[in-house]
Amino acid sequence: MQAAGLRTVVCLLALAIPMACASIKNNGNTGSGGASGTGGGAGAGSGGATGTGGMSTGPVIDGLQSITVAPPTQTVTLAPGGSAMATYTATGKFNDGSSRDISTKVSWSSSAPSLIDVAGGVATVRGAGTFDIVARANNLTGMAALVATVTGSLTGTGFLPADQTMLDGPAQTGPADIKYPSDGALFPSNWGTLTVHVAKTNQTSARIAISGDGVDIKYYGVCETGPNSATGCYVSLPSMLTSTLAAASATNDLSLTARLLGPGGVIEGAPIKVAWTMVALTGGLYYWTTLPDTTTSIARYNFAGDSAMPQIVYTEADETMPANGGLKCFGCHAITHDGTKLALTMGGSYPSSFQIIDLANKTTPFVFEAPPIDTGYATETTFNTDGSRMINMYRGKFLLRTVANPPVDLGEMLTSITESKTDGFWSPKGKLFVFAAFNETSLKLSPTDVNRHNADIKTGAQLWIADSDGKTVTDSPRLLVPRQAGFTSYYPAISDDDALVVFNRSDCTGPTKTGAGYGEDPCDGYDDISGTLNLVGVGGGTPTPLTRANGPANSDNSWPRWSPDHGTFRGKTLYWLAFSSRRPYGLQLNQMTADVQGSINNSRPQLWFVALFAPAPGSQGDPSFSAIWLPGQNPNPTPNGNHVPIWVERAVLIQ
Repeated sequence: MQAAGLRTVVCLLALAIPMACASIKNNGNTGSGGASGTGGGAGAGSGGATGTGGMSTGPVIDGLQSITVAPPTQTVTLAPGGSAMATYTATGKFNDGSSRDISTKVSWSSSAPSLIDVAGGVATVRGAGTFDIVARANNLTGMAALVATVTGSLTGTGFLPADQTMLDGPAQTGPADIKYPSDGALFPSNWGTLTVHVAKTNQTSARIAISGDGVDIKYYGVCETGPNSATGCYVSLPSMLTSTLAAASATNDLSLTARLLGPGGVIEGAPIKVAWTMVALTGGLYYWTTLPDTTTSIARYNFAGDSAMPQIVYTEADETMPANGGLKCFGCHAITHDGTKLALTMGGSYPSSFQIIDLANKTTPFVFEAPPIDTGYATETTFNTDGSRMINMYRGKFLLRTVANPPVDLGEMLTSITESKTDGFWSPKGKLFVFAAFNETSLKLSPTDVNRHNADIKTGAQLWIADSDGKTVTDSPRLLVPRQAGFTSYYPAISDDDALVVFNRSDCTGPTKTGAGYGEDPCDGYDDISGTLNLVGVGGGTPTPLTRANGPANSDNSWPRWSPDHGTFRGKTLYWLAFSSRRPYGLQLNQMTADVQGSINNSRPQLWFVALFAPAPGSQGDPSFSAIWLPGQNPNPTPNGNHVPIWVERAVLIQ
């Protein structure tokens, strides 16, 4: 471990690698912590839980004038993880005045195709909720309702039937509180298995009760082992159960309550509120991570495929560029929106060597390799919509280039801003460009330090936004988040619909990373312990702290990125954000102590997701839910340091 730790620190400090590498100091440690509440309730109606299902006009039936579906409402009850059927009849009225059964001639659909299959009028439902059953033909629609309730129990592997009898009997109120998920968490329908963390003393089995509209489920399981098993009873709710809860959360939250059984009897903790939504995660999430040998790599989740485990897509072993001082540590990365090309900064923020890699072709991967180490080319990159151009940040300047071999230099951008510029983000639609700017004289570094000009340290930065035609950026930026004494604003990103900007803000009175050797200033925008997530509209205004998403104080939240699309939940526009954080992950990782610096030094950055509503006009209320931890991100026994999520429209097949 000493050797691994030394190697990481060298990668960090000697090369001054940006935030991606900064987050793995002390052997890649980092954490994640609970959050709470939800802006407008934890629940989340599903963007597909109501409506009329598919948009097809249906087959053509000669003379058809109207469609009636009967019965108008049916109610069914199913067991958890099971299904139930209901049969409907479509009757057509024709222009000759006759009526007849057309159930086998119409096209059938439902308002929740992920939970209901409809064929020939027979609906098979796999979750609780109120759904529309729709018959179509001749561009006509007939509709009926299906109300499904889920009642019963599920038992995990190895659970003893006698324990169920005990857990269902009398219980005392006791310390069986749920430490993860956090109160007010919202999960996407394709999240998969959820491991519930319950604080315990010596208990060995548990009951997790889920209740709400149309839901009364009890899941029984043994306390699974995991990190800190002496203090945590871990119970994994299977995906075949959690994936069916979105429609039941369409209006109200679900209640989650834990009971534990041990030598002292049964105790029950306080309930929390959670919910699921039909607004699923989509696209590909690429992020920077460490491997067991402490080398750096790029991994990804493919939410359109198997999202349960990450896939390593590029490692230092794949790298052919000469190493800097014997190291090939990756720095900041970027991905084209179509997922085909990966941009990498090599060797650190100051050397800033650079590559563009064809992710779909590992046999001849390199689209472009920049000049050798120490010549310098790009520290950060952002691509335009079609991936034909990029804006590179190099030592405080923005350089527009084509994506080719070699790239064509098209000139320096945004020269009207005389301060050093950094953290550029080209919006997915290509209409806007947002960035941070700072005065180098505010940096607390030695004037002789060559790293002073690499622009990943940006004390006192403010945010600007400019218009774009998708090919270039106009040099008439508008101040988006003005400089505020004692704070630094950095890492901005624009939502997929060009409506919102999320960014990090750190507090200059926050904890200092004593002994870090680089980026020790509490608000230099480099691995800042006090970093929080904040929201502002693209037109500016007073930023809104995402308090519930931010979790506990000093969680070191960093590098937020939007989902490539958004949806509707409970009648409101709902977005997803990915970010990294050193907060506790329930009872398993990154347990905080009174020694903030000590906690950070022994933490591992982890990837988190959070849902948030589009703020109502003029509202300053917190629109965020509580954050959720990305499952499977640590496939090795020792947790990885995971950081810098980049979220794009799709994950390409790698040959």
